[in-house]
Amino acid sequence: MNTNQIREYRQKAGISQTKLACKIGIAASTLCNFENGKIEPWPKARKDIAKALGVKESDLFGNKNEASAVSLTAPALTPSNDTTGGTCHAS
Repeated sequence: MNTNQIREYRQKAGISQTKLACKIGIAASTLCNFENGKIEPWPKARKDIAKALGVKESDLFGNKNEASAVSLTAPALTPSNDTTGGTCHAS
């Protein structure tokens, strides 16, 4: 999986994972997984993250071909069914 720049741009913007996740409507643990490269953001999440951070999608993810995205729909993660506890332990 290619690395992305979400964490770098989020930190430059001074936004916490929790705040960014809430702003774009995903669980903080999902954003953590995006940042750690554990899961690839789906196309809508990529667009939403870029918009929320005020940057181009290509700045965050490079010029990836949308057709190569593994998942075209968001997984059904919500704070009520997210079993990771919403905590990021980045290495």
